[in-house]
Amino acid sequence: MDATKPSAVELAADIVHFWQHDSDFLRPDKKPKPLPFSKPFPSFSDLVKRYAKDVSAEDVEQELVALDAIRYRADGYLLFNKGFFIPADHRDRLLLALDRSVRCLLETLTHNTDPVRVGAGRIERLVYSRSLTRAQVEGLRPTIREAIEEFCSNLDRRIGDDETNREGFSLDPILDTHIAVGVFYAEDVGLTEHSNEATASRESQ
Repeated sequence: MDATKPSAVELAADIVHFWQHDSDFLRPDKKPKPLPFSKPFPSFSDLVKRYAKDVSAEDVEQELVALDAIRYRADGYLLFNKGFFIPADHRDRLLLALDRSVRCLLETLTHNTDPVRVGAGRIERLVYSRSLTRAQVEGLRPTIREAIEEFCSNLDRRIGDDETNREGFSLDPILDTHIAVGVFYAEDVGLTEHSNEATASRESQ
């Protein structure tokens, strides 16, 4: 397998991303245009040809329709539904997560802990608590989700503008510099329950 060649899942994710940023495929209000499948320009096939040359427009369309990322309008035009991509196949989902999340985080940790590193470390932040009640956690979840989605949308918009407004644009994995900003929410109910059980056991002895 060619490690520099994006997978079909990654290419489908690129389509979702660039449909939101390439001015050829945006309405005047900067929202994704409804697109015909093939003609006239700009079409969904043109979008796939520009950003996912190694897969067919038919394959990308089937994948994204199945995931409800895009849908057909009554006149046959494709409409953009949502700005994120979650593969339907669990194996593809795991591979995408390992490549775009876990690997990037591990690279940052390795860089920051390198004793002979030259230059500044990469930003790494964690907000952590072991002192919240279950009710407090339930109340915090919507606030955390909203904050993460707003942050990621704003940053994705800025990155997308830079990607599509520079000269010599390419998706060449050798020539382009790759960056990643990852945000995640973790909640370990099992660990909390185990800790509570251990405390109760000690108190009963």
